[in-house]
Amino acid sequence: MSRTPADGRSEGLERWRGRVALVTGASAGIGRAVAVRLARAGLRVVGWGRQIEALEALAAALADHDFAWRRVELRDVEAIRAAVAATVASHGGVDVLVNGAGIGFDAPMVGGDPEAWREILDVNVLALALCTSLAVEDMRRRETEDTRAPGHVIHISSMSGHRVPRGNAMYAASKYAVRAMTEGLRGELRGLGSRIRVTAISPGNVATGFAQRFLGDAFVPPPYPRLEAEDVADAVAHVLGAPDRVAYHDLLVRPAEQPT
Repeated sequence: MSRTPADGRSEGLERWRGRVALVTGASAGIGRAVAVRLARAGLRVVGWGRQIEALEALAAALADHDFAWRRVELRDVEAIRAAVAATVASHGGVDVLVNGAGIGFDAPMVGGDPEAWREILDVNVLALALCTSLAVEDMRRRETEDTRAPGHVIHISSMSGHRVPRGNAMYAASKYAVRAMTEGLRGELRGLGSRIRVTAISPGNVATGFAQRFLGDAFVPPPYPRLEAEDVADAVAHVLGAPDRVAYHDLLVRPAEQPT
């Protein structure tokens, strides 16, 4: 339930109604759940992904809401620049950025494939950094023109940014980098006098198929109920709905019975 603080501004997700949310990784999993959650809350959502059929299906499911999609290859710097520019041109700007895209697969340090390392870092670190940098530039421009809630950047990180599972060093390294970028961006924004907020949400084991793709034949379902993608989307909604005085910085969301 929302309430009205002393300055008259509403709190809760409805404060973002009619504003623009860019969600990367919207084709599947957590990114898709976030796009659905925000569109149904009245935001104007732009979903990026690589799977055209999945994006078309999502658009059909959100036919009664303000949802647009774009196929974007996040390993291509110029493609990201062009997609951000197109989103700003078509929607007037970006108020919320949710970096939901991420990849992970078996890429050991000993005997590992450098191209696999590069792909993990390209998507999980460099693409996230560029999407964030470009969106924040637009948010800062709009911050001087708009008295509503300032922009908000949310990184979908991982519990692997807080501990290193055996054999997953490069994936964990990418998520530790997200922690560093979250703190670094927060410091930069405060130094600039900006009210834009930045949050990392670090889920534990989520039932999205990510772990199966990551581990392949080695995947064994855990003996406890995993998170659902919608649980992480609810965390995104909660973070966005916080009053201006509150900054959720790194929110850890584990299955209740997950031991690590």
